[in-house]
Amino acid sequence: MEELKKSLSGKYLEMGEYFNKAFELFPKVMQKEVILVGIMVLLSITTFFTIKTPLRYIIPVLSGFVTSLLLQKVIHSIDKVDDLSFEEEKSNNNTMKCIVIALLQGIQGLNLIFIIYSLIYPYFVASYVSENMTFSETHKYAGIISSGNRLRIILPGFIIAICSGLIITPVVYISVIGPIISGIVSTVVSILFVSIHSIIYLNVKYMNEKNNNNNQNIIEIK
Repeated sequence: MEELKKSLSGKYLEMGEYFNKAFELFPKVMQKEVILVGIMVLLSITTFFTIKTPLRYIIPVLSGFVTSLLLQKVIHSIDKVDDLSFEEEKSNNNTMKCIVIALLQGIQGLNLIFIIYSLIYPYFVASYVSENMTFSETHKYAGIISSGNRLRIILPGFIIAICSGLIITPVVYISVIGPIISGIVSTVVSILFVSIHSIIYLNVKYMNEKNNNNNQNIIEIK
């Protein structure tokens, strides 16, 4: 992770480089976060079998929480790799933030508003769940680093979503096995998304700190 952090601190990377590093990070995430990955698979498969039940309102919230928690862990594993003073309680405190994000993403009505907000401030979720900042501080910080960098993180996510849809849509209707395969594919896609999202966020964060070290507009992360 030290080598990855170093490469993200040197310069803005190109899209191809983001994907290459995400594919390199992917197996490490699978290996390190076995429990979370297992829960994600279970929730993804359950989603396809509970579409017509009340659970369809609960599963998205649970999935959002687990995905946000994974995002937080991946970012910390890279960003805090050489920080011996990093306090574990920060991670525990930020777990509550994952719940907030899960509710915003999973509750019908709020999720549409939050999607629009996330397109305007695409770095908000990553910075909110991983940094020691309040909601308002994160909003301001995300606004700063989003300027000029929106497509950098939105476009790869869009590409992943399109590819995922092309694979899952025809498979999900294949008898009972279809939803199971779709659930597994959905989990793999989610982990890849978390990997590339973490990499792009940290690259933009590091470059913002590097280029604006003496600019009073930068928000110091506690």
